[in-house]
Amino acid sequence: MLEPEPDTDTYVVHREGNIALTPLTLDMNAIGPRQGVDIDSLNKLVDTLNTALLHSRGYGK
Repeated sequence: MLEPEPDTDTYVVHREGNIALTPLTLDMNAIGPRQGVDIDSLNKLVDTLNTALLHSRGYGK
């Protein structure tokens, strides 16, 4: 088996035990008509993903 290279999605998943997200579009509903990033929505997404990850590892409620 080949060893995953650092700084790749494969490394993040198999060695660090994290998930790797690849956007399917550049918009991802985070950029509105004002062409700015909706930081609140991105932070909510990060919180949701972190909570799910911690729960899956037995640290959440």
